[in-house]
Amino acid sequence: MMATGDWAGLATWMQEITTNSDGLVQKLHSQYFGMLAAAGSGRRAELVKLRPSLKQTADLVQATPYLNRHGPLAIRMVRGADAFADLCQGRVSPFLKDVVDVPALVLAPKVAAAGAKDGAIAMLEEALGKQPGSKPLLAALENIKNPGAVQTASPGADAATAAEEAKYGWLAPMAPPLALPDKNGSVVDLAAYRGRPVLVIFFLGGGCPHCVEQLQKFRPHVPSYHLAGISLLTVSTDPVSDLALTLGGKSELDPDLPFQILSDSSLSTFKAWKCHDDFLNKPMHGTFLLDGEGRVLWSDISHDPYVQAGYLLGECRRLLKVGSSEVPGGKGKG
Repeated sequence: MMATGDWAGLATWMQEITTNSDGLVQKLHSQYFGMLAAAGSGRRAELVKLRPSLKQTADLVQATPYLNRHGPLAIRMVRGADAFADLCQGRVSPFLKDVVDVPALVLAPKVAAAGAKDGAIAMLEEALGKQPGSKPLLAALENIKNPGAVQTASPGADAATAAEEAKYGWLAPMAPPLALPDKNGSVVDLAAYRGRPVLVIFFLGGGCPHCVEQLQKFRPHVPSYHLAGISLLTVSTDPVSDLALTLGGKSELDPDLPFQILSDSSLSTFKAWKCHDDFLNKPMHGTFLLDGEGRVLWSDISHDPYVQAGYLLGECRRLLKVGSSEVPGGKGKG
């Protein structure tokens, strides 16, 4: 919500959580995000009103014996909320590092606008170290380094390429081929998804607890991805014979994991998609958003799985809206 500028939606969501919960720690979080939403949307009067409530809840958390382990976080949230409010008014606070759970994609442009360009660049470069190849982060970094720069088509580009670059702001690269077997040995070709967006997730098999957690993080969001017209396709390092175990022995599109899982035990596709650490000679996690033409609009390649399924859904919607004038899930652009 923050990344897409939906501060009103964030405020409403946090208000519902606060109203329906008596838990102090949960109330601390909801009031903190409520202040961020007020600051982000410029509602100064609401911000001033919320601040004493956040401070009171933070004091209660620190004073409650069985909750005092959350005391340092409570202090950070009070400082961080104030720092974010200052930032939204063009001032960089010395407590900026106490702003928790706000992505660099949101913070960095505000930091740059407040006159701390070098700090904004460092913030984005640190985020890119954790999410190498992220198109939104790279674009934000380029915008800060070269504000007002107008991207033009590549030298020698034909009319179709120039038009594509104009739509995306960069020429989104084509995804490598992908044709792999499912648990029945039937080959699924990525080309079959042409004409609609698809989210491709590379994971390290059912034996990786972090990967299982990642799939479970995406599971409840799958209906929302489908409503946005986005299919999900996952690729495992497990051999075909073990894919049924990954799926819990149920049908391939079962209610628990409602997306296909394919096998790449040879790692050839992992390597083709750059989801491989050649120095350590081991596979890496990868998450990719492809548009209807098979172009990569967003990617995350890391030794850690990408688990921010809800945030990514909003980012996918934004990128697909930017990249296409048609409704995601329609017939696509080509």
